[in-house]
Amino acid sequence: MRRLAETGCEVEIDALINWMVKDYVGAFGSHKYPFYNLHARQYLLIAIAHAAIDVPQIFQKHYAIFAQHALDGIPHALIQKFAADIALVIEAAFPNTYNSETIEKLSQIGVSQFLIQEIEGYGNHFESPWHKRGEVDRSLQIHFSYDFDRYWFEPLGNVFGITAQQVEDLARVSLLKDWGIQMEDQYVHDPRENLWRND
Repeated sequence: MRRLAETGCEVEIDALINWMVKDYVGAFGSHKYPFYNLHARQYLLIAIAHAAIDVPQIFQKHYAIFAQHALDGIPHALIQKFAADIALVIEAAFPNTYNSETIEKLSQIGVSQFLIQEIEGYGNHFESPWHKRGEVDRSLQIHFSYDFDRYWFEPLGNVFGITAQQVEDLARVSLLKDWGIQMEDQYVHDPRENLWRND
């Protein structure tokens, strides 16, 4: 994306952004893998966010698309964050692209509305509010994939000052109670399992 932007490949960039807006993978995807659409959108926005820093003018005409993805699109933290970053880069390069209310909303994407609390001492943790109030159902069973705890739950816990185990507990509650995911057993079945078995 950076190379396309630096060499002025506007037609190609427009086509990629229009494909994202089209929201249809056609013959290039499978209805069995809906998350691929999210992955493609996320990585395209990450690439555009990097390219827009140096060549914002090539993305300016798409300013409404970036604001829409940041504010009214799929509730996906990374997609919203990178779309907002792009929009703010465009606004910095071309003032008054957005109105002041939109700029304020864009600047709040990914910013916690809670006060920062400091933890005293190395290795200490807070207890999550749900754990403190005894609201976490620890009887829920769901098995998370190999390394999920180490590479997803632990860093997320570090951000909030809670243990990886508490993040895992909350993930179980979110999946099974809040999202209403139905489980036949304690393993989440990935639609790509047949591909792996064929290998």
